[in-house]
Amino acid sequence: WGHPYAFSPKIEGGKIWGRGAIDTKGQLAALLKAIKETDASCAIALFIDEEEEGLGSEKYIPPFSFKGAVVLEPTNLSLAIAEAGNIELYLKIKGKAAHGALFGRGKNAIEVFCDFYQRLKLLPDLQYSHSFFKYSGINIGRIKGGIDCQLVAQDCEAEIDIPVLPGNDLEKVWQEIKDLLNEFPLTWELKSFDAPWEISPQEQVVKRLVECIEAEMFVSFSGMNAWTDAANLFKKGIPSVVFGVGDLALAHTADEHVNIEEVLKLSRILKRFLEV
Repeated sequence: WGHPYAFSPKIEGGKIWGRGAIDTKGQLAALLKAIKETDASCAIALFIDEEEEGLGSEKYIPPFSFKGAVVLEPTNLSLAIAEAGNIELYLKIKGKAAHGALFGRGKNAIEVFCDFYQRLKLLPDLQYSHSFFKYSGINIGRIKGGIDCQLVAQDCEAEIDIPVLPGNDLEKVWQEIKDLLNEFPLTWELKSFDAPWEISPQEQVVKRLVECIEAEMFVSFSGMNAWTDAANLFKKGIPSVVFGVGDLALAHTADEHVNIEEVLKLSRILKRFLEV
């Protein structure tokens, strides 16, 4: 992701700076330390492809009937008992070229996308709110279009990520989006389509982890904005939570780092979880 310490992490100010420090090398370090310090039995799965299509957890065949799972991801040591789903789209808009001084003779593909984006944000089913997801919203991850300001942009490509919050109906949201897509001169490709999930605080895995966290700190509940392997585990009938050290906002950035003391705290919590 362009981190200056991608392959040579550094320690400074009680933190480890480097690519993947919180997503998820710091989580794995805490887990490995916990395992090393206990004789308790447990099952561990290290999934590949979580950043792309999630094929590791999708193809995973549970060897046992698990009562629950803890998925290690950066949550600032808050216990995530809900996760947003998402609809990820690749859009391609075709406009009409014209000299930039005669804007009205052409059709600006970038402007068409902007119009679509503004309409998308106003769709009724995307106004749904959830107390755990106050920072959630549509993200334009990539946009490419035009050649020069003296030419009306004939083409535009964009990739957008649309969150679907727990309690909302994924299929209903998707139908509303498709109806809007059909109103614009564009083609689209569905890149990701994942349902949200939410787990009851009374589930055994939640109560067990809460007990272990309370030995170290105050327990706070939250939601996970990003997709995690927990989504696929739920599909396999495994009640799951997401928990870990570090701020998700720093993941994938040049400032990614993890607090060493918090990694140690996470390790102690995981050790208790394995032993109770």
